[in-house]
Amino acid sequence: MANRAVLLCLMALALGAIATKAQSSTTTVDFKGTLEKNGYKLAAALFDIANFTAPMSKPAAVYTVLVPTDAAIEAFLKEMGLTVDDLKKRPLLAKQLAAQHVILKANVRPQELFANGPTRIVATAAKRPNDLVFNKGAGDSVTVTDVQGNTANVQKPFEIDARKTGHPIDKVLMPASVFFSFADLCKFRAAFLKDFCNAVKYAGLNSTLNSGKFDATVFVPNNHAFVKAISLDGGNVPSVAATADILKYHVVSGYKTLGHGLPTSIKGGVAVPALLAGQDIKVTYERQKPSGSRKLPYAKVIVTSSSGNKAEVLKANVHVGKALVQGVDAVLMPSKAAIAAKPAAAKPAAATKPAPAKLAGRHLLDFGWDASAGPTAESDAAASAIAAAASGDENVANAANSAVIGGEELSVPGDYQQVDDGLSY
Repeated sequence: MANRAVLLCLMALALGAIATKAQSSTTTVDFKGTLEKNGYKLAAALFDIANFTAPMSKPAAVYTVLVPTDAAIEAFLKEMGLTVDDLKKRPLLAKQLAAQHVILKANVRPQELFANGPTRIVATAAKRPNDLVFNKGAGDSVTVTDVQGNTANVQKPFEIDARKTGHPIDKVLMPASVFFSFADLCKFRAAFLKDFCNAVKYAGLNSTLNSGKFDATVFVPNNHAFVKAISLDGGNVPSVAATADILKYHVVSGYKTLGHGLPTSIKGGVAVPALLAGQDIKVTYERQKPSGSRKLPYAKVIVTSSSGNKAEVLKANVHVGKALVQGVDAVLMPSKAAIAAKPAAAKPAAATKPAPAKLAGRHLLDFGWDASAGPTAESDAAASAIAAAASGDENVANAANSAVIGGEELSVPGDYQQVDDGLSY
């Protein structure tokens, strides 16, 4: 009888453990509510605008999230010239920022942060080149530095649940797709955008682009494009007015997203007026078959000028203050009649070559930040849903709710993959 009682007791305990495990894997975590409860209402709003709330609330998800304070987000928005309402109209910006603050498949607690040394370099959901560098300072102080060199102080963490930890920080971390000004973009992308930046100075448009009120979309050619089309280093140098007209032709009014599978605000084949009077451009999307790590069809984005030349978008949707930059591989040329007809100017004074961006070539080091319970199908699917939300691929995000699809190989190229593909932008 005693043995039977013990057996029944053990069975009850086992069934209870199974029920608890089942409940823990199905009960939704209140991610947004936890952030708000801890005083991070603007961070909760940021992640919600980015469509991260649902995947971050999955009970199986394992992650560490860096949570900017309300003061940090207010300072960021002010520097960008934006309001919270503006951010709501820019969900892609919110996605880029949210992804920069999430470390997938790693629930990092304070005691684990520097178990193997005073420095950690770790990838985020924003992917390379947007790695973060954690450094241990004096006493208990910890800092984190983004790819642009901005440093935030890491504050006392809070638990979201047993698989998830939040670390408050006093500054918004910037990915390589978000800049406060064109001056910051030119400094960071000096190796690829020197000619464009020099042309802006030569044409006298510096103050316009960096005014903080420049609410427009700019198609920015890389250096290779300028070498083929315009020379500011000798030969037939265009006049200041002609250069200004060509640059104005690369600007369209308003916030216009483009993307390889992302929701877009420029319809294919429809003429869009440029800032240069009487001229327009057309954008087309050329469907591509799945290849390599891209599991779903995607699109090449092609911009056609009024004179007929074409440029491919290599780097889509880079936020610069209120403006949006689309990086292209050719200079768009308007009709000759639209360009100011003035004599060629003398060779302009050589512009100071910007210093190359720091930290751009560093590599991710693996310090053993693994999920505490080990990877599972559920945790992989949850991580995949967060990664898909970061990429803007909502179809993949939805599919990941019920299947493991491999969060490390997204089907739609994100804003940062172009760098990793070796394209010269």
